Amino acid sequence: GASLEEVILKHALQPDDAAPALEQSAAGVMMIPIPCDGIYENCFGAGAARATPSIETIEITARHGQVYKRLPEGGSYLGFIFARGADSSAVESSLRQAHAKLAFRFAATLTVLPKR
Repeated sequence: GASLEEVILKHALQPDDAAPALEQSAAGVMMIPIPCDGIYENCFGAGAARATPSIETIEITARHGQVYKRLPEGGSYLGFIFARGADSSAVESSLRQAHAKLAFRFAATLTVLPKR
């Protein structure tokens, strides 16, 4: 792809009627929320989720053994689902369907109490 500077210069030098064509499809991404607090162990169903129509890829960025907390206490996501389709409603539907096929396993965390 072109750098930001190249795009700005091309835009400035082009006549108004020579604007670049816009893509006709819709695209979307879902940030996979953390379903429960705990120590991340595994993700299941990624293959089935990837097979959902319009899904381009699923990136699970969670790390095995890392402690995760749900929002608002936590500040991260388990990964991302990317989709592209004919229109925004189709893309949103595909993202939701793919997310519904994912399951995550977490181990419980133990609370350490201060010594008395």
